[in-house]
Order: sequence, then C-alpha cells, then structure tokens
Amino acid sequence: MAPKQVTGRGPARWARAVLVVDGAGCLAAGAALAVPAVGARVALRGRWPAVAALALTGAGLLAGARDPRPASLILAGVVNAGWVATCLRATSGRDDAVGRGVLVTTAVLDAAAGGLQLALGVRAALDGRRSGGGGRTGGANLA
Repeated sequence: MAPKQVTGRGPARWARAVLVVDGAGCLAAGAALAVPAVGARVALRGRWPAVAALALTGAGLLAGARDPRPASLILAGVVNAGWVATCLRATSGRDDAVGRGVLVTTAVLDAAAGGLQLALGVRAALDGRRSGGGGRTGGANLA
C-alpha cells in the first residue's frame, strides 16, 4: 500500500508550511552563496557544489510540500540534520565573524525546521499505524 499523505487541517498545514519555508530558505541561501561578496565570507573551497546542493535540497523540500507524507517529512528532517552538521563543521577554524555567524544561524534554523519535520513525520506515521493506515510510512489523520 502506498504511503498516505499527512491529513487533518492543522497537521497538513504545518507540514506544508515547514517544508515550504525550509525549501524557500534553502533556495535563498543558495542564491546568496552564489553572490561572490557573500559566498567568499561563508563558503568553503567548494562554493558551487554547495550552491547546487542547496538548490537540490530546496527543490526537494518544495516538491514534498505539494503532497506531504510522513516519509517525506522524516527524510527532510534527516537532510536538515546533515545541513546542521555541515554548517557547524564549516565554522571550525573560520576567522571571519560574519561568516561564522551566518553558518551558526543557519544551523540553528535548520535544526528547528528539522525538528518540526521529524516530529510531524513520526507522529503522522505512528497515527497511521494506529488507525490501520498500513505500511512503515502509513498515513495519518492528525486532526
């Protein structure tokens, strides 16, 4: 059985909202990183791969927002954990206070978005199992 989407007026809105905001944030971060004056302050050696990764992440999050499913939310939370680790790792040995501040702020925002995504996804999956939604990523009606 295919996984069901997150339903219920409140949960579905929250799921869509957090995915859209996070996706738009990734696209904005990628665009900012592409600007030489900004990118030079925060980027590691591989600025363009980071821009591409942010664009792919943003596009994936926005695609998931169209039809939020528990598995999509859980995956988004895991991806955000990866971005948190990447941002925190990039702060080590950085002399530029502005660049370090941007990376730490990004890590905090990614952690908040990822936490919400994981909480919504896990709750939806568990509620789907309880209601007989079936499957490991079964749907849920959280209303």
